[in-house]
Amino acid sequence: MRNGQRCALMILVCSVFLEMTNNCQISKYIDDCGSRGLLWNCSGLNISKLPTSIPPDLHNSTVTLDLSFNQFSSLTGDTFRQLAAYTHVTSIILHHNKLTDIQNLTFQNLSSLCSLDISFANLDKTEIDVNAFSFLQKLQILRIHQNNFQSLGYPDLQISKLHSLKHLKIDTFSGFAFTKPFQNLTSLSQLEFNNVNDFKLTNTSFQGLILSPIYSINMDFSDHVDCDIPEDLFCSFPYLHKDIQINFGGKCSVLVVLRSLKCLQHRKIQKLDLSGNKESIEADIIILDDRSVEYLLNMCNLYPKFEKMNLKTWLKDKDSTPGSWESEEIVNCINMSRKVMFIVSESFLDIGWSSFAVQMAITHAFHNHRQGSIVVIIKDELPLDKLPNEIKNIWWCIEHCRWPENETNEEIILSKLYLELDNVMSTMKHRKQFVCQLLVWRVSVILSQNCTISPYVDECGNAGLLWNCSGSGFNRLPTAFPPELKNQNVALDLSYNRFSSVTEDTFDQIASYSNVTSVILHHNDITEIGNLAFHDLSNLCSLDLSSSNLEKDKIDTDAFSAISKLTILRIDQNNFHYQVLTMLTFAIIVAIKKYRVHLEYVILRLKNKWKGIPLRKPDNNFLYDVYVSYSDLDYLWVTKTLYPILESLNVKPCLDEDIYGGRTILEGIVNRINECRKVLFVVSESFLDIGQSSIEVRTAITHAVHNQFQGYIVVLIKDGFPLERLPDELKNIWWCIEYFGWSEEEQNEVILKKLTDIFKPE
Repeated sequence: MRNGQRCALMILVCSVFLEMTNNCQISKYIDDCGSRGLLWNCSGLNISKLPTSIPPDLHNSTVTLDLSFNQFSSLTGDTFRQLAAYTHVTSIILHHNKLTDIQNLTFQNLSSLCSLDISFANLDKTEIDVNAFSFLQKLQILRIHQNNFQSLGYPDLQISKLHSLKHLKIDTFSGFAFTKPFQNLTSLSQLEFNNVNDFKLTNTSFQGLILSPIYSINMDFSDHVDCDIPEDLFCSFPYLHKDIQINFGGKCSVLVVLRSLKCLQHRKIQKLDLSGNKESIEADIIILDDRSVEYLLNMCNLYPKFEKMNLKTWLKDKDSTPGSWESEEIVNCINMSRKVMFIVSESFLDIGWSSFAVQMAITHAFHNHRQGSIVVIIKDELPLDKLPNEIKNIWWCIEHCRWPENETNEEIILSKLYLELDNVMSTMKHRKQFVCQLLVWRVSVILSQNCTISPYVDECGNAGLLWNCSGSGFNRLPTAFPPELKNQNVALDLSYNRFSSVTEDTFDQIASYSNVTSVILHHNDITEIGNLAFHDLSNLCSLDLSSSNLEKDKIDTDAFSAISKLTILRIDQNNFHYQVLTMLTFAIIVAIKKYRVHLEYVILRLKNKWKGIPLRKPDNNFLYDVYVSYSDLDYLWVTKTLYPILESLNVKPCLDEDIYGGRTILEGIVNRINECRKVLFVVSESFLDIGQSSIEVRTAITHAVHNQFQGYIVVLIKDGFPLERLPDELKNIWWCIEYFGWSEEEQNEVILKKLTDIFKPE
């Protein structure tokens, strides 16, 4: 009897489960991750656990499991074990269940799970075990909004296990914060917010998302966010550049949003939508002054949207205050034209109208999301650094070119610019200094080129990416870098741009973002390379500075310091070949001037050799014992004092006045020196003042060295002449010459003894 009851009970249970299974519908389905398979829809069946009988249709199939609107309270490792054994579960929908517990390793058998929805489940942080989401290596989508996280905060440690997570929908509430564990979500690219109650944003609210590649965001916080918004709110989103929608309306006006854009400056934003930022109690006038649009004007916004705000703008120009008629004319003129062209010259900078018109055009372009509506033509070779700040701040997202001043053929100019002029309107009343030319035209060659990214192998063999910014009109490197370049080997092509100098700040930002192995800077008008200009690029292997108009003295001594891995440097086709030629010519001239005597001596010897005239005399066959060189002021002393003494010692002197037999002075000196056993220089104050003394000294030295004469040169120092003032030619060989001082106070015997020792026969 008892066994029969048990059997009946088991049959009843099986019948119930079978009935439950039959109630679950099966249909074809494509889940949120794009996986094609079957939907097993058990939604709204009031069940608290999964049926144990798995329909055969699901076996070995890709399955999305819908358990929404049921009575599940606890999820454990056994909850999905049987289903995982028969199917490939890619998506689970569990919203609107009263969950009280998600245990560790609940999803460990669901290795293919891509999407999980546990929203509206009444969960708090403590009810999700730390390792509840472990082993979900393929989970990309998590919906966890409308739970009870307000008191204890997000389950940050639990969510941080989901390294592949790309899409997260989560609550915002008073005191919410994405904390440090969220930094593990390095694949997270899309955020959806569900506003639970009013909250305040701080500069740490999103700090944990700083490593997540979030390119687009929709901050629809209307009627919930406090208007005390920090300026650096978006510093936690370094990758943000595609589609940005910000709605702080209800409580706040657009002015609050504009002051929160500080960290989006100098980025190229594809779309910025601020259209919902309208206060519930609307002010009559929203004043867009310099401070309110400061950050917006430093952004490059391709599609900014403001239209729903019903803005009534007033621009306060700091240079001038045009009257109402003039302001209205400019606005009407701009509004009727597809583009605005500014002719920028020296005179353009001197008038307040230019600043007013520039600011009006920029504001009008942003207000009406007019892509590429501002064009700048630079005249008179105006330096770029003198452009108005209003233009410089948006320089890299406007169309611009220089007018070719040296071109006189109008057809050639127009063909270069490829402009079709359809309409010209002028404000005639103020034409004397400022011409409001507003054109409807086509632009071809002056369109700013966007930097492109492509796979690349540089000249050193480094595989990576080429960031090609060639011909983009840059005079400095953009500060917002594509996320694809992060931590990658990068070859940077900046050729055909407007770089005028390279300093230590030029590459500091990209060096901290990418591993730059190659820099191409040819065809830039670079006039200066500062010290340590490339010190941040420690892995730089190739550098091209050719055709850049560089001059040697404009490259600082340590310009290339700290780039020890540089193996390829191109710096040709600059002015260096002219400089080298000039320097080489100058060096040759200096060398010839300095060593003219030595050169002529060699030439003379070669000439005599060709004529068969030997210069060197056989030993002891000299015509004279000594060749005496002196200045004209010492002539009387030499002839009246020195000459008689030499003769008394049987020393036959040859005075330099006896030079003869040569076509030049040098040839005469060489011929006469060659006939003498020694050369005596009488050195006094006047000796230094004659050019011939230098020639004779150099000739004597050259002759002595060439013929290997020992003790050939004798120096007589007269009148106490200081040794430090001797000619350099003598000082340089001082250690191998004979010298003595002649003083009138000395006795004849002493002088005779010195001369005898010097000129005694060898």
